[in-house]
Amino acid sequence: FQKFLAHQEKDGRGQFFTPEPVIDFCVEMIQPKPNETIVDPACGSGGFLISSLKYLIKSNPKVKAEKFVAKNLFGFDINKSIARIAKMKLLLEANGQANIFCTNSLEDLDEIKLTISGALNKKSFDGFDIVLTNPPFGTVGKITNTKTLSQYDLGYKWTGSDNQFYKTKTLSNGLAAEILFIERCLQLLKEGGRLGIVLPNGHFENPSLEYLRFYIKQKANVLAI
Repeated sequence: FQKFLAHQEKDGRGQFFTPEPVIDFCVEMIQPKPNETIVDPACGSGGFLISSLKYLIKSNPKVKAEKFVAKNLFGFDINKSIARIAKMKLLLEANGQANIFCTNSLEDLDEIKLTISGALNKKSFDGFDIVLTNPPFGTVGKITNTKTLSQYDLGYKWTGSDNQFYKTKTLSNGLAAEILFIERCLQLLKEGGRLGIVLPNGHFENPSLEYLRFYIKQKANVLAI
């Protein structure tokens, strides 16, 4: 399917397709269970969702692919053509409804929750069990919209040192999308949920991003890098 996509389809926002061995490695680490809900908020052509489905069917032969895809798997992507391909792939795998939505996952969280509640026929939504994703990287797609940035703690500048950082009241001038995706992924999880995310090396090494590592450790237990 990826061969059908023109190069410019994925290049503008630092998007690229995750190699299958990396996807499968993440899924095996997270170990999805048949009763768990899974989302990829930057799903691309659906790699993480397809791999999760295959993992579940292999480890739980009683899992019905069609039912699992309709009730447990969700994907969001900002690109209409790529979202359509993800939907088609899941349709071919499971022959049923696929919850793939063309939307910007970094926009209003309440709207996203409303969309999910509607798909699940529930009054409210308390979060996913699992988030698996490879958000778009790079400076090309820097987020500068103040309305978007102001929705996030990480959308503001942080200050501090010696492993103690504080959010200031000053908005960032512009932020790489994957930094906001970290916060959004944590927001999408229910208490005790699990996140597998592909991130650039610099996030774990750059001194200027020490506040980000502080934030992650405040919000989650880091099980592996």
